[in-house]
Amino acid sequence: MLCNDTRLVLEVIFICQEELELVGTCLRSIRRRLNPNHNETEEKRRLINHDFLILKIQPGEGPALYIKAEKLFGVDDEGSGQGIHISVEADEDDRTRAMLCRCGLHRIECGIGVRLDSLIAVLKKWNPYYDVKRDNCWDYARETTKLLLGACMEIVGSGHPKQKMLQRDLEQLETKLVKHHLVNTGLRVLNYVKAVGRRVIWGPRKSAG
Repeated sequence: MLCNDTRLVLEVIFICQEELELVGTCLRSIRRRLNPNHNETEEKRRLINHDFLILKIQPGEGPALYIKAEKLFGVDDEGSGQGIHISVEADEDDRTRAMLCRCGLHRIECGIGVRLDSLIAVLKKWNPYYDVKRDNCWDYARETTKLLLGACMEIVGSGHPKQKMLQRDLEQLETKLVKHHLVNTGLRVLNYVKAVGRRVIWGPRKSAG
């Protein structure tokens, strides 16, 4: 069992970003009005996004696993569903790999032996209460990544080559995330304004004939 696997390795930490479901629903409705031929399966990062983590875990035997960890806002007035949610997918699941290609924002190579229960404890350590301004999914993904890096550095100990690498990743994390967010946001703004502008001015393209 994974809980007793002493050869479990945290291979990679992926910080991911995808379109918020509610925002996506609204935008798809708008896109359908502007362009009836819009591809409904197309998914892109938008101005308001949901950040989450995916951890690639390699057991001592068998295929790799992906652990998805995210902080969710309540889905109803009572806040049902609010908190930190953790799920596991097998490496054979193409959906996870497709998600990483589509939503991957930043990746950190680790290659550190871990215990599953300790790993889950770190993922659940952050405050489960959701505050849109001060404690949201972006904060959870960023701060939990820092906790994971800190835990990995404690495992390898000072003086180990990987300790220096992880320390560098930790020190550069904020700067790299800001850069990735700025680049992605700028591209999204540009592409979205251009796409909407063309359709508003010219309307849906008419087929020839």
